[in-house]
Amino acid sequence: MELNSKNLLKNSFWQILLFFCLILFLINFGYLSKYALHFEILSLIIALIGFYIFYNAEDKDVKVLHKYLVYIIIFSSFVLITFFRLVPYMENDIPIGYDTGIYRYAINHGLQNMDYWVRGGVEPGFLYLMSFFKIFFNVDFILKYVLIFFSIVLGFAIYFITKKYFSINAAVCALLIYSLSVIQYKVFSYMYYKNLIALYYAFSTVFS
Repeated sequence: MELNSKNLLKNSFWQILLFFCLILFLINFGYLSKYALHFEILSLIIALIGFYIFYNAEDKDVKVLHKYLVYIIIFSSFVLITFFRLVPYMENDIPIGYDTGIYRYAINHGLQNMDYWVRGGVEPGFLYLMSFFKIFFNVDFILKYVLIFFSIVLGFAIYFITKKYFSINAAVCALLIYSLSVIQYKVFSYMYYKNLIALYYAFSTVFS
């Protein structure tokens, strides 16, 4: 009877957790009022069930639960990174950012005109990289979605470099912190394009 109860709680934990995440998703998009249910009670129930499972689990069970939890956090982190960057474009087609006009000119005319301020403020590597993307995409796509792409791959770089030098637990925590960080979102919102690409390549050199 005790074994059946433990298995019942273990199976229920992931289902309740998935249901809780679905509710939060519906609240975020306004389909459900945050006052409709006592979510703090539900979150407490989930926490208590999770504590009971981990406290009473065998070593093999802990490894399985740890693996699933790692996958959930990694997946959720990349969903958050992507979602927060797509929000500004849900009802707006204009690229955001303080330096949008500068980057637009540099991408369109930088290599051809080689203005003094372009040569002093935009690295040749960036110009050549953007000229490659221009073969496949228009400038607005580059200013919006290629920037989002580099934000996502920077998350991968942070995860792998932290995992290499520390541990998988530290890597998951670093990725989660990155996905929720106000600073990294400001980097995106101000369109610090060169800085974002530079960070990605700096971290990636570790694996070369």
